[in-house]
Amino acid sequence: MESKKQIIIYVFIILLVFFGIVFYNSKNSNSNLQIEESAVNIYYFWVQGCSYCAAESIWIEEMEEKYESINFLKLEANKNSGIFLSLLEKFDVSLNMRGSVPATFIGDKYFIGFNQEIGEEMEEKIKECFEEENCVNPLNK
Repeated sequence: MESKKQIIIYVFIILLVFFGIVFYNSKNSNSNLQIEESAVNIYYFWVQGCSYCAAESIWIEEMEEKYESINFLKLEANKNSGIFLSLLEKFDVSLNMRGSVPATFIGDKYFIGFNQEIGEEMEEKIKECFEEENCVNPLNK
């Protein structure tokens, strides 16, 4: 009986620490973002070792050279889980797609994965944002 109480206490402490870390990340991770008000801010989430992320990173370099007023916020998904989860919820990303990378948020649209077709769709959304001249920051959706 005594060991059951200890196990329950340990589990409770572990859960408190876990949720404390998640809460801390979600509250404090926005402060380090380099948001540019006059640019199209694009949130790009990646993880180490992801081949699709590597391909999108090359595409991002091309877009940064092609468009002046573009600001890619390149965020490692594991280290920025608070922002990542917040955007997944705001954009109502289906549960089976949550956690998939690369994940890119442009204006009021999101993209999961990367290939040539997705790259073309993202560039069209970027152009649309330039035409609107007031593309919504995905965090403010």
